[in-house]
Order: sequence, then structure tokens, then C-alpha cells
Amino acid sequence: MEDQIGSIFRALKARAEEQEQARLEGEAEQRRLREERERQEAERRRLEAEREERTRKEWQAAVSAASVKAVHAVRTDHFGTALERWRAAGEIREFCAALDESAATSEDTLEAERLREWSSWGKAEADRIDPTRNSKGLAALNFHAEPTGDQLRPFLDGWHPQRPEKEKKPATQPTPPEPDPDPWHGLIDAHRDQGWRYGRQGRAQWWRR
Repeated sequence: MEDQIGSIFRALKARAEEQEQARLEGEAEQRRLREERERQEAERRRLEAEREERTRKEWQAAVSAASVKAVHAVRTDHFGTALERWRAAGEIREFCAALDESAATSEDTLEAERLREWSSWGKAEADRIDPTRNSKGLAALNFHAEPTGDQLRPFLDGWHPQRPEKEKKPATQPTPPEPDPDPWHGLIDAHRDQGWRYGRQGRAQWWRR
């Protein structure tokens, strides 16, 4: 009887020890799995941070290079427009001088008066578009102005102007202008206007813009 009781106690003790061992092993396995998940998450965050840093540096380099190109493009556009207007104003004044000369030699008083009226109007228009004689020319533009996002975009190769990420491609993507050894080549050739025009063919009527 005592042997049976002892055997039962020993069996219960062994079962309890097995259960405790299983519990400890289960807890250890849970700790191992949790630590592995934490390690993987830390590694994921580290790699993500490295990727974001690389992306940020690439974006900063792209914006820096695009800024130089955009500033030059904007200045070229402003300067070329001013140059075109200045030349247009000069042609108008030359034509007005010819009108004045015709008026001075005309024997028809009414004809001479009309020529002088046209000349006076033309001189006023020349002064209006001449960037050297009004405050709306180059003097009104900040030479050191930072380029806008739209001005940067053609030179960014798909990067967003304000954020270190690539933009979704639009249906039609702007392309940077082709480099030209002469930056002013073609600036004087404006779009053809309907109706009459002054000056050489291909020059637009600036006072209608």
C-alpha cells in the first residue's frame, strides 16, 4: 500500500516537473520569437531609414542641379523677352521717324497731320513696350529669384520639386529645352500674328500682347 502511494506521488511529481519544464520552454520560445520579431523590426526600420536618407540625398542633389538650370532658363527667357521688346521698340521708332519725315515733306496738310498722329501714337507704344523706359521690364524682376516648382520640374528627371519622392508621370511630361550654343538664337522670331505686322516678317505685334 505504501509502495503504491509512493509510486503515485512520484508519478505526480514527475508529471508536474514535466509540465513546469514545458511551461519554461514555451516561455523561452515566446521570448525568442518576440526578440526575433523585434530584431527584424529594428532591421526593417534601419534599412528604411537608410533608404529614406539615400532618397533624400538624391533628391537634394537633383534639386540643386535643377535649380542652376532653371535659374539660367528663367533668366534667359526674361532677358530674351526684354531684348525682343527693346528691338521691337527700336523698329517702331525708326518707322515713326520715317512717318515724321514724310509728314514734313508732304504738301497735303491733312495727310501730314494724320502721319504725325500715327507717329505720335507709335512713339508712345514704343515707350510702353521698351524695357529700358518703363518699370515693367527687367528692373521689375528679381535677378536672384528662386525658381518655382513649375520652373524646376522640367529639369528634375521625375523628382517632386518640394518632396523627396518621384512624381507620377502625367499624360504629357515636360521636357527640358535643348541646349543651344547661342542662348538668344531664335528669340527674336515670334509666333506669326494674323493680319498686318510691322518690321521684318516673323516679328509679332508686341503692343497686342
